[in-house]
Amino acid sequence: MGSVPSPSHRVADADLTALARIRAAAIELFAAQGFAHTTVRSIAERAGVSAALILHHYGSKDGLRAACDAYLLDFLRDEKTKAFTTGSAPTTKAYLRDHPETRPLFDYMTRVLAEGGPTAEAMFDRMVADVRGYLAAGEAAGTVRPSVDEEARAVVHTAIGVSLLLLGPQVARHLGGAQLLDEGVVERYAAVTYELYAHGILTGALADLADDQIGRPEIRQPQMRQPQIRHLHHPDAPPDDPARDPQSHPLESGRS
Repeated sequence: MGSVPSPSHRVADADLTALARIRAAAIELFAAQGFAHTTVRSIAERAGVSAALILHHYGSKDGLRAACDAYLLDFLRDEKTKAFTTGSAPTTKAYLRDHPETRPLFDYMTRVLAEGGPTAEAMFDRMVADVRGYLAAGEAAGTVRPSVDEEARAVVHTAIGVSLLLLGPQVARHLGGAQLLDEGVVERYAAVTYELYAHGILTGALADLADDQIGRPEIRQPQMRQPQIRHLHHPDAPPDDPARDPQSHPLESGRS
């Protein structure tokens, strides 16, 4: 993936507005058509700018995709951390009303993960790192219970959210709609997700059995070889930590 040129602090306000339009257009078109079938020219037309301006700021279509990935993941991380460290969040319906950018971002994330390959792997790796971070922040804030295996918890938590995104139309079909974020569907999905995370499912003998399994010494923070983490930036780009700040959002993959 191409490097992501960072806009200079001297970029004019008009250019900053143009950058936001370019990013929004790219996210919408990449989500609708896929990366391979979206051209820089079509993004420029949607954003109302020239293709030359896109290449000036991002270097290439790969560089623009990297910027879209970073914007999406930073958004999710920041929103999640806010919820887990403050212990408060608006209702799902209110959040979607106040943050209309959520829907195209989720469509974009679903497309990237469904297409697979190194970009999807890099996105998943960053999501796992962010989930691990915001759950740790939640533990410190008293909103999250400790885990016997924090790394596995982060991976499974992320995988559950990704699965819900990829199976969104199937989930929605059973909940009375067409898409996961449809009104009526998202409220039912959110309510049962909160129920599962806050109260669990098992009780009685099965709950005792689960406690016994959790208590097995071999699953307490095993010393495992760390997987190779794929970075979202190009090898020639300035290095940055894919984990960065711990964070994400209540509607995101691996939601709570």
